[in-house]
Order: sequence, then C-alpha cells, then structure tokens
Amino acid sequence: MKDMNEAKFVALIDTYGSDLGRWPTEYAAIGRAFLAANARMQRHLDEAVALDRLLAEYDTATVASRALRQRILDAVATPADWLTRFVDWLGSGPRGLRPAALAAIPLAIGIALGAAIPATSDDALGGDVTLLAFDALEVYTDAE
Repeated sequence: MKDMNEAKFVALIDTYGSDLGRWPTEYAAIGRAFLAANARMQRHLDEAVALDRLLAEYDTATVASRALRQRILDAVATPADWLTRFVDWLGSGPRGLRPAALAAIPLAIGIALGAAIPATSDDALGGDVTLLAFDALEVYTDAE
C-alpha cells in the first residue's frame, strides 16, 4: 500500500471513515502524508467528515414509526394464513375447481413424501409397504 494514489485514498476513506486516527496504523501514516501532498484530497476527506456527522446524528431507534412496528409485530404474531388464502381462492374459482383441487391435495402430499423418503439399497421398506398394501386389499375384498 506504499504506492498511494487518489483511488486508494478514497477507498480507504470509504472503508475506514474520515478519522485517520481510526485507520490501521500502516494506512494512517501513508494517508496523512498523501493528504499533505495532495490538497485536492481534502475535499474527499471533508465530504467523508460531513457524512460521518450525519451518520452519528442518525438515531436508528426512532426511524421506524409505531405503525410500522405494529404491522411487523402483527405479521409475526399472525399464524401462516396461506391455507386460508388457498381455501378462499378455491371458493372464488369455477365450481368444478374446488373438488379437483381438493382431490389433488393428497396426490401432492404423496409426491412430496415420496420425494422426501430416501430409497433404501435393499428395498426393504418398499417390500414392507407393498405387503401392507396387499394385506389391506385382501381385508377389503374379504369384507365384501
């Protein structure tokens, strides 16, 4: 960093602020020397001082209005209403849409579960599920 130029000096101001005393030691000494040799750089430093003053005066605790804070708290406190909106959407559509969408819900759940359950290498789980399905089929057909 011994080869200081205007771009590097401005980058250091942007990174560490206008107070050269808060810069890392090796940069501060070079920055002071560069500032002394280049009067044009004082303008950049003055702008940074003005920005630092504005930032110091800015009170982040009072920025959000009470209404905004309440909206955020209400949004967090409200349970997820995606299901309510979904049901409302079903009711606002064509009459045939509601039964079709309701019938598709178990299909979507089954696809999601099928994708989430990892396949086993020996397929033991698949065999058990198949046996359970055939047992249920036998029970159903015996009941008729």
